[in-house]
Amino acid sequence: MTTARILVVDDEADINTVLSVTLRRAGYEVVSAADGVEAVERHAPDLILLDIMMPRRCAASGRTRPPRTCVTLSSGGHPDPVLFRAGAEPAAMDMGAAGGPVLGVFDDSVFEQTALTLEAPGDALILVTDGILEAQDQDGRRPGRAAPRPVLVRERARNPQALARLLAEDVLRRGGSRIQDDMTVFVLRR
Repeated sequence: MTTARILVVDDEADINTVLSVTLRRAGYEVVSAADGVEAVERHAPDLILLDIMMPRRCAASGRTRPPRTCVTLSSGGHPDPVLFRAGAEPAAMDMGAAGGPVLGVFDDSVFEQTALTLEAPGDALILVTDGILEAQDQDGRRPGRAAPRPVLVRERARNPQALARLLAEDVLRRGGSRIQDDMTVFVLRR
């Protein structure tokens, strides 16, 4: 079996070092870069761990910041992300083939990728685990993909940290403060 090659791209030396050392100890071949310019000059890895906000260039496209933020996604079985364009309603992003199987279940899994660009200030990408979407309310109903929509629309002006906190608090409020599953929310806003 060949060792997977992982490219770690982070402009903060401490984070880059911790990730690189941890992955090497786990048996992976690791290449690191401090910014997008350096990253695009490297050989193609099997996986890229990428800091989104870096000086000089976005590693996904090689474009200079700040005109847009580039994101490459692969789902590993998680719910489709929500894309929230500035001035528009939130919409679930169809991951298509990049939705893929659940991570870690099958040895021969292949994970496709899809890319998107956050172009306008205020554009946001919201990633959640199934614990946010499938948590039962006090009457036993599961609201599904529609669950985060009211909070996203009502609180759209909030910063990413506050928006993530409000989404998690909404699940707890609806479920009578019961944590039923993992609840992870990641909000990236341009």
